[in-house]
Amino acid sequence: MMQSSTALAVVLKRDRLIVLGGLAGITALAWAYTGYLAWSMDCMNMAMPHMQTWGVTELVLLCIMWSVMMVAMMVPSAAPMMLMYMTINRRRREQQAIVAGLHQRLFVQKSQQTA
Repeated sequence: MMQSSTALAVVLKRDRLIVLGGLAGITALAWAYTGYLAWSMDCMNMAMPHMQTWGVTELVLLCIMWSVMMVAMMVPSAAPMMLMYMTINRRRREQQAIVAGLHQRLFVQKSQQTA
């Protein structure tokens, strides 16, 4: 049991690498999809002679394309702030664990003195 908890602690210490890997993966997928969309467009005629009204399908695809492009552009700039937030949270949890352990130790000592 103790060995598995230390393995978990080692993995949690690497939270920056895990988050960076996830952010890099999401960014790469979003840019790949954006590139695919740009590559798959036929030479867009500027005159667009076959212009037609958009249906629900085109609007849904437009929203998906816009969302993916926003992820591709915004995640790289937001990554440092996300990493800072994770670091601050991890340090806060570590400090709370130390304080909780201290309170527990004082409680045990106090209860032993009264017994």
